[in-house]
Amino acid sequence: MNDTVSGDAVAELPGVSYVMPVLNEVTHVRAAVDSLLNQDYAGPFEVALALGPSIDGTTELVEDMARVDPRIRVVPNEVGSTPSGLNVAIRASKYPIIIRVDAHSVLPPDYARIAVETLLRTGAANVGGIMDAQGRARSSAPSPGPTAPASASAVPPSTSAARRARQRPSTSAASGARRSRPSGSSTRASSAARTGSSTGACARPAASSGSRRSSP
Repeated sequence: MNDTVSGDAVAELPGVSYVMPVLNEVTHVRAAVDSLLNQDYAGPFEVALALGPSIDGTTELVEDMARVDPRIRVVPNEVGSTPSGLNVAIRASKYPIIIRVDAHSVLPPDYARIAVETLLRTGAANVGGIMDAQGRARSSAPSPGPTAPASASAVPPSTSAARRARQRPSTSAASGARRSRPSGSSTRASSAARTGSSTGACARPAASSGSRRSSP
């Protein structure tokens, strides 16, 4: 993309709603949200945080972030689960492109731009990248859960590098981008919650500090 984008070109870009379930993520959520606010995608966007019943200060943090930046919206997720969070965030979203993001993820600044361009060009149901799982040093402070080494979930470097070099069909993709369906928010939400059920195209890897398994 050129450094200078005309006003007409920006007006034609579809809006993007980033949806992120958040529960007890006070250590990671700010970095995850900052990576969305700093995307180089020129179209309009919002960040919908589905806030579960956190007990570690996450609630206060995300509410403060939303007060400072109107592009951030907090959506209550009383159930607290990830599928429920995705559903409530998608129902509350207002833009035609949905990008699912985890609170441990940090997206490269060109992620949304490449994902939306690929989605529109290929007509794929879901577009995303290969998860680049990265470990973090274990601290002496108590943790809400175990910290797994990156090698337990990361794609081998040679395989990851090969996949980054090209786009190809895949059964699933990390942090997928998809169109929201205008015919009923409940259908859209269920579709997005099952991120592994649609054919997609790999666009660009997303870094993650968590221990989730990467796409096959």
